[in-house]
Amino acid sequence: MEVHNIDSIREEILTRRKERGWSQKQLAMKAGVSVNTIFLLEKKGNDIYLDTLLKILTALGMRLDITLPPMPVYKRSVFRY
Repeated sequence: MEVHNIDSIREEILTRRKERGWSQKQLAMKAGVSVNTIFLLEKKGNDIYLDTLLKILTALGMRLDITLPPMPVYKRSVFRY
């Protein structure tokens, strides 16, 4: 699944958790995070650290691939002294 923002990731986490029949507590235990972290993530209550997000995704059997837009090409300046 391709997502483009954190809200899409939140929704996918909630969907995957419910598909597995897991409570928030069960996901929290499997991910090694607090229940409050799962609650706030699903309720859009706060931002989330990348390492925490990766723990949750891993517990759900998901992975995160990040594709960055290409960097603009700048001409290299040569300075002579």
